[in-house]
Amino acid sequence: MTDGSRKGIGGPKTPEGKRRSSLNAMKHALYAASEQAMERLNEEIGRDYADMYQEMRAYFKPTDPLEELFVRRIARAAWRTLYTEAVENRDMASLRGVPGMTSCYSNIIRNERFIDIQLHRAVYALERKRKNSGNELNLPRFTREPADA
Repeated sequence: MTDGSRKGIGGPKTPEGKRRSSLNAMKHALYAASEQAMERLNEEIGRDYADMYQEMRAYFKPTDPLEELFVRRIARAAWRTLYTEAVENRDMASLRGVPGMTSCYSNIIRNERFIDIQLHRAVYALERKRKNSGNELNLPRFTREPADA
């Protein structure tokens, strides 16, 4: 096997190939780390994480480092929710009637569920901390209220 017959093993060699492969994580949602991938993500959802974070800071007004951590988690989960929606919209438009779409869609749904859990946990933790410290903020409830009969 040392005669070069293992063509294609070892990853991309050209700068363009390396750039393209750095974006591969976007196909699997939320794992992109390169600068190019982050720029493309920001373009796709129409805003960047820094904007989302500042918006959440303005809304929740953290008062200490622990609250700041919760607000960062909330912002990250909210930004990822927007990204997951963009991926879902893109994939649904491009994969209509394509075999294997079900498994792709189930990955998106799994990511959405995971992100949703993270978002709710962070909001709940912030609410609980504020309630225990007497610095309550009336945040919107995420639980479904019973309908009045």
